[in-house]
Amino acid sequence: YSLIGDYETPWLSLTPESLPLLELSNAATNLALTLSNLAGPDLVWTARLAVAQSVFSPTNTGWSHSGVNDAWCVTTNRTWNGNSVWYCGNPLTRAYPNGCHAMLDTPPFRVGTAGALMWHQWIRTEYDIDSLYYDNLDNYYWDGAVIRISTDGGSTFSLITPTSGYPFLITPNPDSPFPPDQPCLAGDGDGWQTLLLDLSAYAGQDVIVRFEFGSDLYVTDEGWYIADVTPLSADLPTPAWLIPVGAWGGILPDLWSAPLAFTIDPAQLAFDDEVAACLRIDSNDPSAAPLIPIIARRGHRLHLSAHGPGTASADRTFLFRGSQATVNLQADTGAYLYSIILNGVPYPGVYDYATRS
Repeated sequence: YSLIGDYETPWLSLTPESLPLLELSNAATNLALTLSNLAGPDLVWTARLAVAQSVFSPTNTGWSHSGVNDAWCVTTNRTWNGNSVWYCGNPLTRAYPNGCHAMLDTPPFRVGTAGALMWHQWIRTEYDIDSLYYDNLDNYYWDGAVIRISTDGGSTFSLITPTSGYPFLITPNPDSPFPPDQPCLAGDGDGWQTLLLDLSAYAGQDVIVRFEFGSDLYVTDEGWYIADVTPLSADLPTPAWLIPVGAWGGILPDLWSAPLAFTIDPAQLAFDDEVAACLRIDSNDPSAAPLIPIIARRGHRLHLSAHGPGTASADRTFLFRGSQATVNLQADTGAYLYSIILNGVPYPGVYDYATRS
């Protein structure tokens, strides 16, 4: 950055802005973010952890759904971690209906200190290709979704924006349940995404969060999957699997930086456990309040090696909750597989000069 001029407030920057899903087996992993003050007066900052409360399982009777052509159901057609998920669509055809305006409401819950709500989504909706061709706009969709929140038991709902924003817009369309150019969630089915709502302004209040999907009257697509909706709160103690390292607060003069470090210890988790928390940075920069989701899984690591002329490979090396790997063992030309050793024990089979893969 090259900054010129005077700034009345500090300029907080946090890198990286997100963390990948942490897939761990036995070894702990050390992580560090870099907190910087890019300009202005001293940055006074504090980091704290909002810890996951119980996940709202789809079987929780507090869930409710309604609307026109309401297609909300529970499925395992797609899954974030092997558990069933909510889906707005028909699980047999894998498509949502035309003229859908369907609402899925969480069970009521009380927002804790520095509260947040985390969930994972997979979404594929009808893209507006005409906007790209004719207007050179690549962020319009005919169908999409928004998030709303209620503080009066569900009598009224207000629009609320995820921390990552609404990256797309609804194409102006009289047959859409949304107003023209409505900022929305949409997508092309590019994989699972983790989203957050910052609920710190609602601390101490009982709320309901609504997942609202809408489509017009024409083309449809696969739809919207919602997994592991989880409230988070700083009222809960720091979990044993996350160990803060060094200072989690301080003062940074103009152009100074500091590490924000912690260790994830899988020894504190059972195999096939998945855990979550959210790192929150509070500071005197009024325009920045970073929230970083931290999601860790403990599984089994697959280690492969070939002794002699050949190769050993697999389509995945991290095994979690029943996931399986396809292993390919290939002998080089002029060689053959002599034996296969699995966890130190010979694997049964016939291996001779004719066995090359």
